[in-house]
Amino acid sequence: MSNHWRRRGLIILGLLVAYLLRVYKLGEQNIWWDEGLSVLAARKSFVGITLWTAADVHPPLYFWLLWGWQRLAGETEFALRYITVIASMLTVALLYPWGRRLARPAVGIGALWLLALSRFHIWWSQEMRMYILAGLCSLLSLYFVTRLATGRTERRSWLGWLLTTTGALYTIYSSIVLVIIENLFMLLVGWRRRDRWSFWRRWLGWQLGVAALMLPWLALALPRMRSWSVVQAPASLSFVLQLNAVLLSLGISTNIGRYLLPSLALLVGLLGGLCLLLRKENNSEAKIALGEKLFLLLASVLTPPLLIWLLTQPRSFFYTPRVEARYLLPFAPAFYLLLAWAVIGWLSAPRLKWIGYLLSGSLLFLAGWTLPQHYQPRYFRDEYSTLTKLIWTYAEPDDVVVLVSGNRYPLFLTYYERRPAPANRPPVFLMPNPPGEGELNAAYVAELLHELQTEHQRIWLVQVERDLQDPTGLTVAWLSAHYARPFSYDFGYNNLSLFAPTAGEPAVPNLNLRPQHTLSAKLAPGVELLGYDLLTSEFRAGDVVRLGLYLHVEEAATLTVAQVGADGRAVAEERLPLAPHEGIMRRQVSVGITP
Repeated sequence: MSNHWRRRGLIILGLLVAYLLRVYKLGEQNIWWDEGLSVLAARKSFVGITLWTAADVHPPLYFWLLWGWQRLAGETEFALRYITVIASMLTVALLYPWGRRLARPAVGIGALWLLALSRFHIWWSQEMRMYILAGLCSLLSLYFVTRLATGRTERRSWLGWLLTTTGALYTIYSSIVLVIIENLFMLLVGWRRRDRWSFWRRWLGWQLGVAALMLPWLALALPRMRSWSVVQAPASLSFVLQLNAVLLSLGISTNIGRYLLPSLALLVGLLGGLCLLLRKENNSEAKIALGEKLFLLLASVLTPPLLIWLLTQPRSFFYTPRVEARYLLPFAPAFYLLLAWAVIGWLSAPRLKWIGYLLSGSLLFLAGWTLPQHYQPRYFRDEYSTLTKLIWTYAEPDDVVVLVSGNRYPLFLTYYERRPAPANRPPVFLMPNPPGEGELNAAYVAELLHELQTEHQRIWLVQVERDLQDPTGLTVAWLSAHYARPFSYDFGYNNLSLFAPTAGEPAVPNLNLRPQHTLSAKLAPGVELLGYDLLTSEFRAGDVVRLGLYLHVEEAATLTVAQVGADGRAVAEERLPLAPHEGIMRRQVSVGITP
């Protein structure tokens, strides 16, 4: 009884730690490019998102789930990423029964804790992408195949394997490696069975069931799939294996040569523990069964990097990606199960128990060392919030937004169209490249902008990573020659400019008067502060604080905005001359934060 409750307590505590580490600072990071694509996809209709994924390099299961989740939970960074946390927590929890079935409860608990503390797994548990879901489906598939191999061949085990394997393939195409690993394992296991041929026939029949479930999707997707490749030197197999080792042991993907030594030390401890387990098993049948289980885990760890290396080699078929850390994530739980088993192996040897304690202490130390490095850079920056707020605030009925961004358009549209975006916001014209993917040229830009000029009074120009699509500034040059430029603001590599028929300061339409914080403060005779925007709350050295002030000015005045240090002295000041103005004006104040 005491062992039972001790196990239960360790499992619950491990799950609680895993949950806290995965929700900590979950929403405190800006949407990045891949996540932006996921957001834009989730805004489509169900049919639209299905057709979009059919032309993409990923199957639709994650996007279908995100489509429903977004309508239920909303579009904040925290809400959209939380669906990944759910899949992550299920993965951590389900590692225990898999470890218990393969080995014993202590191994399952150890693996659960290792995955709970894994920086690599936490990292992708906080991203709005499909790799954690693929890992969950793969783990379940491996769990069911383990049940089938150990004699639990009831119908529900076969059905569980069918559904979870299909789920993995509907999440990431590269999950086909799962089928390769499991076929090798079942071939090995079946060879010792007396009914091997009927067992293999049944196994083949259920695989045909997976193929049948995949067939409708492939019939839809194959004619629509595009083929493209990343232009880069092909990665070496040695590099991919080193990356896999450092990612699994430390969760670090940059400067991997610097972290190779501790990773290799852990791998030596792992292999030593596994060899010890095999040596301790005296019964030949039990030793063979143990070898089969270890083969399944080792194949799950080593086959994916081999497949990733092959996929990144130059070829003309389908999609040639660059080597990315996330591709190695789905089979990471198998590594932590192996590592936990090896630690238990050392701890079970009376004379070598100290190695198990040393290995356990090293794992805790490495988790404590690497996890703070993961969280330190996570905070929400004002990259697009103020930019979109400016457009919403000053927008008039005949305006249009010209977006010059190349393939970075999801970064802007994620925030510009996020609910509750005003319904009267200007439409966005996404600047296309000339037919044939050629570069922008002056004649092409002039033709497009002249057409917009005939339909719209004012043009907002949004440049995202401004040198990406229009490095020579053809769009700015044409607009500057045909319009006045009432204001222009830089946001790091991005820029927002308003081009209008006159250079006079635009008023804020009463319809758009939505300060984030409302006030009614008399600053001086004839000058009233009606509210302000401060759209982010954490700033670090090198950041810019962007403060938007809503003012009603009836008499000329000068407004001074000061950044005041802890000692009460002004660190920086900005003086804003105010002229009498009809209606509401909005003043943008930018203050740089110094060390």
